[in-house]
Amino acid sequence: MRHLIFIFTLLLSQLAYSTSEVLTLENYDEIIEIIDSKTSMFNNEELLVVFDIDHTLVLTDDCPEINQSLKGFKRFADSVKKCQAYLTSTYVPGLIYDLQVADYPVMALTARSKYLTDATLSQLQSRLRFTIEPSTDENDNKAELYFVTAPAYDTSFTEHDYKGAKKINKLAYKEGVALVGGGNKGHALQGFLKSINKSYKQIIFIDDSLRNIKNLDKAYKATSEHITIIHYTEFDRKKN
Repeated sequence: MRHLIFIFTLLLSQLAYSTSEVLTLENYDEIIEIIDSKTSMFNNEELLVVFDIDHTLVLTDDCPEINQSLKGFKRFADSVKKCQAYLTSTYVPGLIYDLQVADYPVMALTARSKYLTDATLSQLQSRLRFTIEPSTDENDNKAELYFVTAPAYDTSFTEHDYKGAKKINKLAYKEGVALVGGGNKGHALQGFLKSINKSYKQIIFIDDSLRNIKNLDKAYKATSEHITIIHYTEFDRKKN
């Protein structure tokens, strides 16, 4: 009997200590519901919202201007520098705007390379459309994404060390966009927040990549910060 009580107590303590939850959602209607529920529970000093970029906020066009001989990452990098992108949901700008008006910290965390920092910001702020269909009027259908309430917001380029599985890695950061160059986003987010001396009672992280979801879940399983990890599947990539 004592043995059963011990096991039951242990299970309860593990559940209480587990600070990570993973949700799989298909559209931004559901994501907005989750964010609204968390903002009703936590104030703007307690809650951080983190968005992945590719296939979560935007989809990048494959435009004629890119070097057609390029393949893989080099082709993608060229498209980020030269092509427009369009929103995964028309709700995205309003969602980010409303959070920032209420002074909630919002940032982007992307697997893109630090060498795409300025091209990424240009794409989000100057070459972004609401929908897949381009318009003959360059001002029509134009969208912009800024992250001005991001933690440690700075218009200059900075780099932050974070501890990876085997070595110290670097995260690039500018204007609320953090670029990890394919690194572990769980380690990167924790290391970045530690480097700027920030902590939150609740973090919401939205990403389409199952690998990133698992890395965030593992990193935050036993921490004092609670994280809600949303696997956004509307543009799910099979290679996850």
